[in-house]
Amino acid sequence: MMKLIFTAALVAGLAVLGWVGAGYIGGHTLALALTLLIAAFYMAGAWELWLFRRGSSALERALKSLKDAPANLDGWLASLPAGLSIPVRQRVEGGGQAFLDPCWFPTSPGCSFFSACWAPSLAWS
Repeated sequence: MMKLIFTAALVAGLAVLGWVGAGYIGGHTLALALTLLIAAFYMAGAWELWLFRRGSSALERALKSLKDAPANLDGWLASLPAGLSIPVRQRVEGGGQAFLDPCWFPTSPGCSFFSACWAPSLAWS
């Protein structure tokens, strides 16, 4: 269900960006360029969230498959995505390594809002 909601939100966002961008075609090049820049950041944020969800799902599956402590930690860590194996190893060994969070996504809405407010004023000037 959540996958459907995330996909629907992605498609709706792309549809709005396409609609806004289509309005600037042939009219105002700078506003179109800013809309395309917003679309690029939007897609970068979507890619990052997809990778984060994939890594989280892989970690969840690997943890659910454990009944006891693994006999071979290296073999078990090999089943995880590369970006998670080092933080998980350090957590298992008693370190305080933090897991990676999305870093592009939190800035995307602010960038999109700023550009959405600014780009139309360029078209009217």
